[in-house]
Amino acid sequence: MSDTAAANSCSSSCKVEVKATQLGHIAGIHWYHLFIVFTDQDGEQYFFRGGPGKSPSLGGSKLSGELSGGSSHSASGGTSDASTSGKSGSGSNPSSASDSEDGGPYGTIHTKSGKYEPGTIDYDPEAKSVEVASGPDACKYKDKLEEQMKLIQDSNTRYSPLGPNSNSTVFTALRNVSIDPKVPDGVWAPGARTHISVPKIGTTKAVGSPCVPCHE
Repeated sequence: MSDTAAANSCSSSCKVEVKATQLGHIAGIHWYHLFIVFTDQDGEQYFFRGGPGKSPSLGGSKLSGELSGGSSHSASGGTSDASTSGKSGSGSNPSSASDSEDGGPYGTIHTKSGKYEPGTIDYDPEAKSVEVASGPDACKYKDKLEEQMKLIQDSNTRYSPLGPNSNSTVFTALRNVSIDPKVPDGVWAPGARTHISVPKIGTTKAVGSPCVPCHE
């Protein structure tokens, strides 16, 4: 569907939001996991997110559960994985897992998308939020964001807690569909400035690593 057709199909406006759930804190500093929520013209909501391919053994530490980026309000179910292969390989990124079969202790970035509803990963009605796009023209972004999730998944980018990570996934996807990325007020999102080198929609060349404002 063309951008014009997608916009014209909307009986009312759509919107794109960046949401943030708190993962932890130390010495009074709180850090957050970002994900994208798209609302269509019928009010249906869909999420787009990234996380590590695996969690390292941390002796039962709470951190091992947080590394997936899921909020304390979420549960498994209702998601689709953008993976086309469970095996890591070379990608276009400096952080590509080409030198390791498993991509290191956290594996490579895995992306997921699906209906944003109770019981799905990241679902949190209390999550902080900021709107980054709205109106009839915003209806085109669902398909574009799905495409970005697949490209990021296929890049085999090695996950790192400080980036590239889930926050890098959100900022990269938004920039690559021509949305100015933002974080909600009062949110520190480590890794948001780390750009994942994947093609923009409609291009064949990988995007570089621009300086991305994080509004910390």
